[in-house]
Amino acid sequence: MISPQLQEILDGKIESPTLPEVIMRLLSAVDNPESTAPDIARIIGTDPALMVKVLKLVNSPFYGMPRQIATLTQATVVMGFSAIRNVALTIAVFDEFSTDSSFPKNFEYTREKLWEHSIAAAMTANVIATRINYSKKEDAFIAGLIHDIGKVVFDRYTHDDFLSALTLADAGGMCLFDAEREIIGETHAFIGSWLVDKWHLPPHLTDALRHHHAPEMSEVDQKLVTIVHLADALVREEGLGFAGDSLVPPIDSLVKSELGLGADSYTDIMQEVKRNFTTAIAFFQSVA
Repeated sequence: MISPQLQEILDGKIESPTLPEVIMRLLSAVDNPESTAPDIARIIGTDPALMVKVLKLVNSPFYGMPRQIATLTQATVVMGFSAIRNVALTIAVFDEFSTDSSFPKNFEYTREKLWEHSIAAAMTANVIATRINYSKKEDAFIAGLIHDIGKVVFDRYTHDDFLSALTLADAGGMCLFDAEREIIGETHAFIGSWLVDKWHLPPHLTDALRHHHAPEMSEVDQKLVTIVHLADALVREEGLGFAGDSLVPPIDSLVKSELGLGADSYTDIMQEVKRNFTTAIAFFQSVA
């Protein structure tokens, strides 16, 4: 049974998190086949703070540009519309994660540790996508970054129930996914996919959030869902950040059949992530 607070969110009686107006305009422009690079640049340029952050992120080691990118138009031409969309989304999502939240001192879970887990998952998804030559590498990064954003929604709007789910997961030795379903009536995967659908993100990103715990249920892009599924599991196993429970989910057999990756590749993937993890955390904090 769905909790009353969650039902109010789904019914629109409580306003759910929204993206800044400039980001919504950017998403619309990216989806418009008639948009040009100067159009995209003008939209971002209406928000000076966003413009500075986008250029800082574009010129960071994460994107490995061969030369300094000086203008938004240049960034859009060099990187492409989808990549610029994801840069702006990264900045907007960080604002959601950085909102203060109160947890008992004995709780290992904090919003900051969830953000660290999410950054690690994004980095891992990016490494996996690169290794298998997945065509939408930037989407793998953003899907990894936002795969747990449903937990932020639960924390903000059903805080007491979310605390109960965290407590149940810890005391009962169960995964938070199952504890959420028992206490709240739905999971972070469901509410996260519902939220980004309201944000009008592409269906393959919505699909990745909805099914990252069960990639065989994917309805749009099973490869992307499987990338996020594997990234989440590997990051949990390494203990980078904290996602709400200490259980490492089993890795689905689709990882082998869909991605062509076996357990022998996991160590190399995570060594690459861990080399850059501390720097990544510091960088994203500086961009915020």
